[in-house]
Amino acid sequence: MKITGLVWVLAIVVSVMVAGFSGTAAQAGGKSGSRSVVANKDRLAALRAKGAGAPVVMYPVYAMRDVHANIGDTVGLILEKGGMREISPCSLVFVREQEAEWEAVVSAFGRSVAAHSPAAEYALYAEIDGSPQNGTKEIRTVVVDRAGQVVWADRAAKGSGAFMKYNPANPMGCAQLIAGEFLDELGVSSSTAPRNGTMQRHWQASSGMPSDTERNQMQTRLAECKTKGAARKFVVYPAQVWREASAESMSHLCELFEENKLGKASPAKHAPVFAISGNSNEQKRLWDLARAFKKYIRNHTPDADYALLPEYTMAKDGVHTVHFILVDSRGEWVVVDFQNDHHADFNKIAPKTVADGDQLVIKRLASYLR
Repeated sequence: MKITGLVWVLAIVVSVMVAGFSGTAAQAGGKSGSRSVVANKDRLAALRAKGAGAPVVMYPVYAMRDVHANIGDTVGLILEKGGMREISPCSLVFVREQEAEWEAVVSAFGRSVAAHSPAAEYALYAEIDGSPQNGTKEIRTVVVDRAGQVVWADRAAKGSGAFMKYNPANPMGCAQLIAGEFLDELGVSSSTAPRNGTMQRHWQASSGMPSDTERNQMQTRLAECKTKGAARKFVVYPAQVWREASAESMSHLCELFEENKLGKASPAKHAPVFAISGNSNEQKRLWDLARAFKKYIRNHTPDADYALLPEYTMAKDGVHTVHFILVDSRGEWVVVDFQNDHHADFNKIAPKTVADGDQLVIKRLASYLR
């Protein structure tokens, strides 16, 4: 997941102890640089005893002077995949005072949780301190119990082991740091991860991802596509690059089809542009585009077996995401694929230009079709 267009230049910030907590405060063992952890010994011991079964509700994450439920949901999903069985999304929003210091924010969050009594025994709130212009400066996390009492708080900035481990250069990296440090604190491993847990179901619903039935139908169509071999015909639509259609990319992709013997490819006669709303939930954006393309093909039947639509998001340092949608002549999904810097194929090519994005699309498509 990535907020496109960000150049996150990380600044050194000296982390200070969070004042006003009862209990013990200690520098995190084995962590270097500017990181501090504050915890109440007894409350943390009780939380650790519950381990993977600890019920925790995820509050929206505060970043860039606003709250972001999608980032909070991402943290929750990572926690769930990391082994925690009782993670749930929060319908409440904690609104911090914009200029308040972290100590005051922590106290206010505790009071808010105590006043609203969420269903879960624990509540997690986090902040990403930074901006698109200056980058991430610090990541702060606090967990309180139902009474609003602080259980554990973590504060990490560049120079800490946490920053070096997770490289929080985008919202996904930030979410991984928040979740990873909490999992480490509890000693939870992915071996206890639930199958199709609450956060996964919530994420699928909010992302507009297809149902299991739809996914099975896609697998059937893909198997049929494979049997056609090099005889299959494709029409290639211009890549969507910042809501503009790239004719150059379309021509390049047709050449790459021939070079890789994936089938016969021809450029589309029209260059539609799909106005998809921006969203920090990359899956949501992808599936919105997939539905828009399905509708378009149903109304503009191609003279081919399949139609391909790529989408790239760009930034100053290169390509941030590479998506593509492959549908049959009726507009039914065959493959919907997304890649970012958390995927091996993306990192192998390390795309910097639209042409590099084309190469990645062909590499991924070949992996499905062969």
